[in-house]
Amino acid sequence: MEFKETMLCNTHTKKADPTMEWEVLRAIAGFMNSYEGGTLLIGVEDKERKPMGLERDFRLIPGKNIDVFLQHLTRVLNDGLTGLAALNSRSLIPDCPDELLV
Repeated sequence: MEFKETMLCNTHTKKADPTMEWEVLRAIAGFMNSYEGGTLLIGVEDKERKPMGLERDFRLIPGKNIDVFLQHLTRVLNDGLTGLAALNSRSLIPDCPDELLV
């Protein structure tokens, strides 16, 4: 299991940063290269495993909601992975009472 605080927002500069999307792709590609696969939680701080939510990313996308975020995530996966690899991934929204995670 891996954790990423954001998919779009650089947590240091608080601005959009394309390298954040590459970090998500890198993690997912790593899971696809392993026998067991894996889980990536976006919106969770890595060291403390603290739920941070997706609000920082929402501010950087039109619509500012989970549907648009999931569409963007799907587009990132389709553009960054081969067709079959993208089809073998799925996005879920876990139940977290205080923060929205993917």
